[in-house]
Amino acid sequence: MKSKRKWPRRLMTWLLILFIGMNAFAAIHGYRFTHFAKAATPRTRDEARMSYGEKFSTVAFGVSTPKAVNDKTPAGPFKTIRLDKPKKRSAWYLPADSAIGTIIVFHGYGDCRSGMLAKAARLQKMHYNCLLPDFSGAGSSEGRSCSIGYYEAEDVRTWYDYLRQRDHGTIYLMGQSMGAAAIMKAMHDNPMSVAGLILECPYGSMLQTVKNRFQSMGLPQFPMARLLVFWGGALQGFNAFSLKPEEYAKSLRMPVLLIRGTFDKRVTLAETEAIYRNLPGPKRRLELRGAGHNDLLERGGDAWNAVVSEFLREFPGSR
Repeated sequence: MKSKRKWPRRLMTWLLILFIGMNAFAAIHGYRFTHFAKAATPRTRDEARMSYGEKFSTVAFGVSTPKAVNDKTPAGPFKTIRLDKPKKRSAWYLPADSAIGTIIVFHGYGDCRSGMLAKAARLQKMHYNCLLPDFSGAGSSEGRSCSIGYYEAEDVRTWYDYLRQRDHGTIYLMGQSMGAAAIMKAMHDNPMSVAGLILECPYGSMLQTVKNRFQSMGLPQFPMARLLVFWGGALQGFNAFSLKPEEYAKSLRMPVLLIRGTFDKRVTLAETEAIYRNLPGPKRRLELRGAGHNDLLERGGDAWNAVVSEFLREFPGSR
């Protein structure tokens, strides 16, 4: 009789241990995903290139993403801009000949402004000045934490205000992945007067992008994806489940160009279609064949150039 009475207690004990263990596991992963390691730390490789040992290490201890370092500088004239309040932020300003506007280009997760130089060079040839900021926690900006678009939306507003206060005329916002999500959140929270948005592979929701990562590694999504999203936000004081660019899209009434690579494993076609469907204003869409999540320009440069140039001509703003 005594042994029978012990089973419910033992079961509850094991369930409690399992619950605590899963949350501790998710908290470690959430922290590693939202906090960059020192710049010299080796980066965890893409899931498709991982060995079984690397996959096991990643599953056990989380991803290792070093803080991105600006390893290149612009080929032509540029100005370094530094802001000190409320935190130290840095950007490059690249002037164009006979400029007809300015485009603020925001980088993606794990990247920095030097990764946007190739795009900036093409935009300059279209006669647009470019402002390339480092998000907080990246490149030459302060810190090593990242909120995958939540607090980065404040950076978007900061750099827009910087240009607007200096009367830079027509302004466009352009962002890649996390940068695109940050733009969408910033516009949703506090609309800015811009001529248009160029959004490259924004995710539909934070939960879905974590699910996509689990799927790409061949791991079950439930319940760890939800726990990771919870802890990733909780450790920085925000609700990561509320990060939903798919919903932000409904408030974007300015012209939008939405770009995606057909081989993108980080953002699904369904996410892109939902965002595009929810856009209420003038909108254009570009699918770059053979491109993944981070190689849109490399794989589809000519098409990218043609469609972006056409979009800018079609929606010139109030200049």
